Amino acid sequence: MSTNHRSIRLSSLALAALVLVPAVAAAQTAPLTTFGVKAGVNVATLSSEDSTAELGQKIGLVGGVFVGRSINDRFAMRAEGLFSQRGAKQTIGSIENDVTLTYFDLPLLAVFGNTTTEETRFNVFTGPQASFLVSAKDDFGGFNDDEVKGVDFGWTLGAGVERGRASLDVRYTLGLTNADNSASDASIKNRTFAVMVGYRLK
Repeated sequence: MSTNHRSIRLSSLALAALVLVPAVAAAQTAPLTTFGVKAGVNVATLSSEDSTAELGQKIGLVGGVFVGRSINDRFAMRAEGLFSQRGAKQTIGSIENDVTLTYFDLPLLAVFGNTTTEETRFNVFTGPQASFLVSAKDDFGGFNDDEVKGVDFGWTLGAGVERGRASLDVRYTLGLTNADNSASDASIKNRTFAVMVGYRLK
């Protein structure tokens, strides 16, 4: 091999290294998989066209964990596992009854926004949610788990802001299935607005 050919090959390798090293470094600094914890409050109610009771808003707690996977700088997928207190304040005449439905929620969300940098960034997210009933109760003890379906499906839409490892998001989850499991023909669906703060552990 001539000296000129050797010099050309060495120059080509050096140029390739200069191109690849920054790309590898960027891939190492951008967290592809993240996980953390979050907690907040629900403002929930139940929607029913058949109920004779007036159904008002109920405030409950929500919290759990999340794991995310960045596809690129603008798109990510996020799965969450949340214990969520929902339900409604039920009023019949002058009698008020606080109905509490506790679920384990599993939302699967598509997140659109700047998801990989360490600067302040905004995002919007949407996706389906499956909810598994943990308990159902009311103030008078006449309400039990058998009157509510064990699985509820909904759709979540929200927006959030992140800075460093901290995050804040607001969301609305629209119940798509009838939650009523009693002998009546009532159609009752969950309606939930939530505000949550989160902390990314990785």
